Formats: sequence, structure tokens, C-alpha cells
Amino acid sequence: MIGINEPVAAPCDPQSPLGQWSDRQAAHYYWAQHGRALRREQQWKARVLAAEKVIEQLLVLVGWGVQQNEGLKRQLVWLKQQQFGRKSEATQAKGEAGAAEGATESSGSAGAVPALAPGTEPVGAGGVVPRATTPGATAREQRPETATAFGFARTNHPSHPE
Repeated sequence: MIGINEPVAAPCDPQSPLGQWSDRQAAHYYWAQHGRALRREQQWKARVLAAEKVIEQLLVLVGWGVQQNEGLKRQLVWLKQQQFGRKSEATQAKGEAGAAEGATESSGSAGAVPALAPGTEPVGAGGVVPRATTPGATAREQRPETATAFGFARTNHPSHPE
């Protein structure tokens, strides 16, 4: 890159050397000037190539940053859905609180179902008590003990004293 104090072009001679020098001297002078101009051109071309490479790298970096940003935005949306979505604990708690408020409000209205006494089970349609678990499922206490890796390790190795 060009520095602030770096000259942009070589200073020009205020007077043309043609009047002072012979033709041979003037030819050497202009030949040297041409050589210096070619070197400056090569330097500028090298700087341009280096700048183009830097620009390419920056474009790749910006593209990567855009992809990262999009991925993080998707992750943020997913996390917000997890935290504030329909299945979150906060929403369930609000739903239960709303249901409790609705029950207390509707208990005074006509045709409302009276609140159950503690220890009693609600009766569904046809006098059947609704099940708390899915049909065919057994409680943990009722399941037969199966060999697991953890259980296998306990039977083969004595427990450590605490």
C-alpha cells in the first residue's frame, strides 16, 4: 500500500536537458527515465495483484461470515422455539395457570362441573375412570428386573465403601 510520506511519482526536472547536453547524453537520460518508468509500472502491477488477492480473501471471509450469521440466526430461531414454543415448560405453566383461573371463574356459572374432593378420581363418559398411563404400559415398580450394563457391573464388582 502507499504510505502518506511516499512520493507518488518521481520529481520532474524543471528544465529539459536537451539544451544542455549532447544528443547522446539526452538519449541516455531518456533511456534511464524510461527504465525507471517501467520499474514503477511493474511495482504498481504487483501492488494491484496483491490488492486483488486481498480482496478475494476478504470476499471469501465475508461469505463465510454471512453463512455463519445465517446458521446462528437459524439456531437462535430454534432456541427461541424451544424456550417460548408450544411445548415449553413456560407455556405449559401458563396453560395450567389459565386453566386454573378458568376453572375458578366458571365454577360460579351455571352448568359447571363441581371441583372434586381430594383423593377422589374423576369419572369419564360411561362411568369409566380415565387411565393415567397408556394402555399396555406397566409402572416401573411392576416391571421385571432385566440385566443392564450397570446392573451387570454391580453384580461382578463389589461396591466401594463410602
